[in-house]
Amino acid sequence: MDRKLLYRSLMKIMVLLALTFIFYAFLEDWLAQQQTEERDHAVVDVTMLEPGAEMRVRWDGKGYLILHRTPQMIRHLRSHEEGLLDPYSERSLQPEWAQNPLRSARPEYLVVMVPSFPGQGECPLRYQPPGPDGAGRLMAECNGAAYDLAGRAISGTAARGNLVVPEYHWQTPVQLVILR
Repeated sequence: MDRKLLYRSLMKIMVLLALTFIFYAFLEDWLAQQQTEERDHAVVDVTMLEPGAEMRVRWDGKGYLILHRTPQMIRHLRSHEEGLLDPYSERSLQPEWAQNPLRSARPEYLVVMVPSFPGQGECPLRYQPPGPDGAGRLMAECNGAAYDLAGRAISGTAARGNLVVPEYHWQTPVQLVILR
């Protein structure tokens, strides 16, 4: 009788260990999937970004600039196309929905990648707020390239093309999701 009890106890322990191992394997796989999903996008909260202000974000080894445009900036961008290399963004890297004069999903926000150059790395963008005419600029500090507040390259500067608009969408009115 004692032998049967011993075998039953050992069998129960082995089944319990097997179930624990299977549960651990599933849990580990699920956690790995969650981490992978987190790395496939970055969520940026723009709640504190006032109109006329900018925010810089680093994600996945790249820099991004987010600009909260004012109504004056938007009016200026919609009415000025002269002096731009690619005013209609026909040769630009951007999602299809961003091929518009403002190059954005929502008029009040510009989201662009900070330019990088082989051998130099990223080239910081300096935001120059608009003057009385409403024409602000983004200036590349390393080479003097200039862009309007839609990220379109200004002729006569070192800019060779418009700034890249990454794939992104709005998760909520104040949460921007940048995709890989």
